[in-house]
Amino acid sequence: MFSFQFVFLETVITAVLDAAPSTRNYKPVVAAVLGAILFLLGLPMCTGAGIYWNDLMNTFSASWSVILVGLIEAFIVAYVYGARRFMNDISMMLGNGCYRLTNPFWYLTWFITTPLLILGILIFTFYRYERPKSQGIFFPVWAEILGWVIAVSTVLIAVIPGLYNVYRYMRGDIATIITPDPSWGPALDQYRTGRYASQKSEPMSGKTFANAVNNPVGYPGVYKPYESGYPNRSFDSSTHL
Repeated sequence: MFSFQFVFLETVITAVLDAAPSTRNYKPVVAAVLGAILFLLGLPMCTGAGIYWNDLMNTFSASWSVILVGLIEAFIVAYVYGARRFMNDISMMLGNGCYRLTNPFWYLTWFITTPLLILGILIFTFYRYERPKSQGIFFPVWAEILGWVIAVSTVLIAVIPGLYNVYRYMRGDIATIITPDPSWGPALDQYRTGRYASQKSEPMSGKTFANAVNNPVGYPGVYKPYESGYPNRSFDSSTHL
């Protein structure tokens, strides 16, 4: 169980480094600061009420909110990005082979089975909701409210930025939000095969990379790809998400 903590901490560190590229040269410092913060946040678990805090977190942080996020992800993959695009991406990475024979199964799974099953689980979770308790003792009202705040916050942290980007980039045409940009695809040319083969890429320096990450209308990733025939294509806020 202890080894998992390295994975969890590395996930948080990576998110911070991606959000603030200027901190990349100070990764040990970032890791130390985050480790200290998480250590302090974990101290209440070591008190006499630690088991109650743990049960409160387990009840709300990994319940309906995780299911709802999974439902949103399934919907986006199948109906926004598109199951056909997703399937072509997998074929590009793994090759066609026998995978082509299983295409109907994946279409059925991504379009119908998975969203319906997750939606059913979500509805059943709310239907079976009971006032939470720990060690046979019901949580006080303030603790239950805190639990709902924790659950809602895990969803809003993804929903709010998404709605903000919809508001920021949409110019009366929803297609600009749900259509992948031409720069989308593998970062390295050697992996740009299949439908990405017609695209080229131009390496970015470390400084340019930092500017691109900080600039919401710049090119994402370490490479800035552009379609053949459009080397001077401008990625403004109305065309790039």
